[in-house]
Amino acid sequence: MEGTPRKSFKLSGKTGVEEIIVAIAPKRPKLDWLPKPEEEPLQLQGKHLQEFLVYFEGESDCTLWYTNYRVAEASARH
Repeated sequence: MEGTPRKSFKLSGKTGVEEIIVAIAPKRPKLDWLPKPEEEPLQLQGKHLQEFLVYFEGESDCTLWYTNYRVAEASARH
């Protein structure tokens, strides 16, 4: 990812579903709970997600990306 210090994300270590939401915009959104680039990524709560989506709903010059993936336990190889 160009322009970001984050090249990977640390998994929680728990099995289940991990989700990532990315906003690409020409300027940083004014959301007081949004971590600074040098801080750890935020684990979104429902209130964060709602405010995030409302903020970007009116922004025509941004793109939102979402992905999820399942984290499974590693199986032993014989």
